[in-house]
Amino acid sequence: MAVSARVQSNVGFKVAGVLVALDADSGDHVSAGSVLARLDAREVAAQLGQANASVLQARASLVKAHADVTAAEANRANAAAVARRRSELAKIGHASVEEHRRPGRPS
Repeated sequence: MAVSARVQSNVGFKVAGVLVALDADSGDHVSAGSVLARLDAREVAAQLGQANASVLQARASLVKAHADVTAAEANRANAAAVARRRSELAKIGHASVEEHRRPGRPS
């Protein structure tokens, strides 16, 4: 499809693209809001699809990060409970002080 203007007009689009339809010419009467020309939107649609996929991936990463935080908090709480239990057992002589003060354990 070849498009040639009968009269040169300066027309601008907000985005760059390939012109696929020209529905008005110089001197035509048009209503406000009428579509005068259309650009090929396939590239923009592909970019939108990629952006939507990125949003979904970011949301999935956020959900995983929240799950990781929850798991880490549970592990910390469990380690603190074990440390308290060992401390109490050491105080009453049912566990050795060495067991209570193993490396990596709070004393």
